[in-house]
Amino acid sequence: MAAPLRRPTTRYVTVGDADVAYQVVGDGPIDLVACGGFGSHLELMWEWAAPFFEKLASFSRLVGFDRRGTGVSDPVPLNAIPTWEEATEDLQAVLDAVGIEHAAVYAEGDAGPIAILFAATHPERVSALILGTTSARLVVDHDYPIGLPQADVEALIDLLAKQWGTTELAKLLAPEFAQDEELMELLARQYRSALTPRQRECSGGP
Repeated sequence: MAAPLRRPTTRYVTVGDADVAYQVVGDGPIDLVACGGFGSHLELMWEWAAPFFEKLASFSRLVGFDRRGTGVSDPVPLNAIPTWEEATEDLQAVLDAVGIEHAAVYAEGDAGPIAILFAATHPERVSALILGTTSARLVVDHDYPIGLPQADVEALIDLLAKQWGTTELAKLLAPEFAQDEELMELLARQYRSALTPRQRECSGGP
C-alpha cells in the first residue's frame, strides 16, 4: 500500500487586489484542477477528504484552489462578491502560476457554472470537463426544463441561510454520512471557516 501523501503547501497568486490560495499535490501525467463549491476550504478539507484527494493525485498533478472570498483566499466586501466571470480569472491565474497550459477541470456545486464558463471561453486550456453534483443553472426556464421551480430554490436558499455552519445542514448535504458525528462536525466547521452566512448569501450560489 502506498504511503499517504504529505499535506501540500498552500501557496498564493495575486488576482487584482486579492490573493488566491492554491495547492499542488502529485506528479502524475495528467494535470487536474479541482474547483470547490462555496463551502470549499483547502486546508480543512484534508482533514476528512484526504483519501479522495490522494486517489486523484495518484494519477495526476492535482491542483486545488479557493476562489476569492472563500476558504483561505482573501475575503472580499459583501458588495463586491466576484461574479462567475471574475471567478474564472482566479482559475486562469492558478493555471498560470503552476505553469499549466491546459488541464482537466473538475467542479462541484456552485463552481460548476464557473468551470463551464471557463471551458466555453478558454477551450484551448481545458482538456476535459468533469462536473459533480452541479448544473449549468438551478431555476427552471423555457430553455431549461430540467431546472427546479423558483419556490424550491428560494426555500433552499432560506434553509442555507438559517442552518449554515451547523451539523444539521451537513447531514442534509451529505446524508450518506449522517451517522458519522465526527465527520458532520468537521463539515460544519469547514462551512463556517469557508464563508459566513452573509457571505454565502451574497455569493450567488444556493
